[in-house]
Amino acid sequence: MTKKYGIFFNANAGKGKAKQVAQRLAISLSGQNIQSAFITGKDIDDAISAIKKASNEVDAIIVIGGDGTLNLVATAFLRGGKTIPVGLIPSGTVNNFAKTAQIPNDEKSAVNIILKGRTKAFSIGSCGDDKAIISSLTFGSLADLSNDVRQEDKRKWGKIVYFWQAMKNLNKSGSQQIEFKSNSFQADYKIWMCLITASSNVGGHKYIDQPLKGLHATILHNMSLLKSPSYFYFALTGNIRESESLTYFELRDMMITSKNTDHPVQTRIDGDPGPKLPIQLLWHKDFLQVFTD
Repeated sequence: MTKKYGIFFNANAGKGKAKQVAQRLAISLSGQNIQSAFITGKDIDDAISAIKKASNEVDAIIVIGGDGTLNLVATAFLRGGKTIPVGLIPSGTVNNFAKTAQIPNDEKSAVNIILKGRTKAFSIGSCGDDKAIISSLTFGSLADLSNDVRQEDKRKWGKIVYFWQAMKNLNKSGSQQIEFKSNSFQADYKIWMCLITASSNVGGHKYIDQPLKGLHATILHNMSLLKSPSYFYFALTGNIRESESLTYFELRDMMITSKNTDHPVQTRIDGDPGPKLPIQLLWHKDFLQVFTD
């Protein structure tokens, strides 16, 4: 029986390069007697609808892009209540999920992994059942600072750009009173930064060594003069993992609420704008079946 794979990509990304990759992939699939169908959308909602429809018509979906593109596929699966195997040809800026899954950035090598047809299960997170979290969710003033760093500036100047951005925004930075609550855990923190990860790679670097048993939360909170080196460490490196002024915990089902309703707290998910607090976070164990070596 002939298989059929959907190929999902942003037709406008990289001046049409994603479409060229999709065309080459379709040729490779046909050589293995696999039919293909291109999946695109004029906007995010249209793309998610197209993916949901395709998941009932194809045997797998191949994603050309980074974490944000893969996020749309996982979000469509969540909303549609159905998953099928997923392949990935990384072409994003950071590609955290690809690093976690050990999928190479080289196009030919990534295609060869897909053609082998072996899959492995990966867990993800979500904001309820509406928005997937493939790699990470962040919020807080330091998260906003990091998001203000442009990729072109980072490539040109290196990590020193974090220090420059931090110095520009030092007087603007502040804490936000946030409540974390689940059936077995409740705590309030004055948050400067919250990073919640679904994968072991963040920012293109290995972040967690041990296997995750839920979403992993890292919180920088209750800043003081004694803790200010944490701010400058982040400013110099863009990495908060090794700071001593942190709280860690794992979560599978948790409500996160801002106590200051006058200033809504904006999240970012997999590098793109996410919902504002409050949010209900869920962990979905072994949700995605991904083609891997």
